[in-house]
Amino acid sequence: MLDADPQPSPMVSSLKLTVDASIAYPDPTLHRQIVGALQYLILTRINMNYVVNKACQYMYHPQLPHWRAVKPVLHYFVGTITHGLHITPSTNTNLCAFTDADWGSDPDDQKSITVYCIFMDSNLFFGFQRNKKLFPKALMRQNT
Repeated sequence: MLDADPQPSPMVSSLKLTVDASIAYPDPTLHRQIVGALQYLILTRINMNYVVNKACQYMYHPQLPHWRAVKPVLHYFVGTITHGLHITPSTNTNLCAFTDADWGSDPDDQKSITVYCIFMDSNLFFGFQRNKKLFPKALMRQNT
């Protein structure tokens, strides 16, 4: 991987992943090991949370398109190996929160994805992603 060409983006936006891909990946153990290692990297690279979480959704039965989605992540890490969390001291305490959502974009389970990031000054100190059903069961029962 050290000889790999760096890539400017960790994810190909046009790639649509589903559980029902047609071509099985020949070495599912290798796929799981690499994706598992990526989970450790997001401890210091919170910006990669969404991409790695997306790769983890297909660890149980990896297909060739799932591997094609992981390769750009590895190439991105090669080009950004010096990036990480940088904590800078400050006398100000400005708290700023950001959120983003993608409603029902996953074709397999129709879950919405919500991401939260909280900064204190310029330091990212909290971030997480949550997948949630778009329509709660109680609401669906009420409307039927």
